[in-house]
Amino acid sequence: YDSKKCIYIFSGRNVMLKVIYSFFIVMWELICCKIYMEAFIENKSKEKNILCWGLLFLAGIVICVEVLMLGEHFVYKEIAVIVTNTMLWTLYLRADIRRVFVLFILYLGMGLVLDYITLVSLCNVFPVINIILETNYYVSMLITLICKLLLFCFVLLIRKRFATQEMDLFTYQEWLSFSVFPIFTVFVMIALVVNWDIVESRKQAYIMLGISGGLLVMNLILFYFINAILQREIQIREYSTFKEKMKSETNIYRVISANYDKQRRRGHEFRNQISCIIELVNHNKYEELNAYLKEIY
Repeated sequence: YDSKKCIYIFSGRNVMLKVIYSFFIVMWELICCKIYMEAFIENKSKEKNILCWGLLFLAGIVICVEVLMLGEHFVYKEIAVIVTNTMLWTLYLRADIRRVFVLFILYLGMGLVLDYITLVSLCNVFPVINIILETNYYVSMLITLICKLLLFCFVLLIRKRFATQEMDLFTYQEWLSFSVFPIFTVFVMIALVVNWDIVESRKQAYIMLGISGGLLVMNLILFYFINAILQREIQIREYSTFKEKMKSETNIYRVISANYDKQRRRGHEFRNQISCIIELVNHNKYEELNAYLKEIY
């Protein structure tokens, strides 16, 4: 291990780091895919959130094993990932498997294109990155984190464009305010990559990666926090609408009930009048009948 350049050397500790890092990336992509899928498919699952996240965690372990075992075979690895994700999201969203398959293929292609564009752009804007990548494994991990953060941002834009009711409650100014933190995170992580030569030990490299991963997680927590607030706002609006509807229906019922009682009294009065007329006719009391008819009419 070269303390000046932080050159990556295969060791037991680095194997553990690779496993943890791979699992983190897999779970991040699964969460981004969840946000992406729910922009196009309504989640019909009725299970509790803890069970849904447990399913995602289990799928993350399976995909992580596939990635680590097939790391050198790109085609086989992608096929395994596509099959596993198609089954996962079909089960999770209770949706048509063909629709899920097409959406995931688009998501996978979008991720690959974003990774390529991000890497090429960074290498062209900061040529020093090309030199660092030749000798430093940790920088490649950090650049991957940048790519995944940009994927997260792009997925949010897709969700804003195509989907959900809670996203519509977000105004343009609120979206700009929310975007400040992801943009800040991207610039911080790029600064870490460009100035990686200040890192002089493996411990410092771990700290830098931990900080970057923590910033990613904070972006995700912020999104779900805002999403929970928006869902709560939707529930309040729906409850308010329901109350207004119940109030309106109650008023309608009262009017109908009052009209029914009024008609019932009129019907009872009409039957009494008919009975009186019949009784007067039967007793040949025509003068009294005439006076009675003039009275009631």
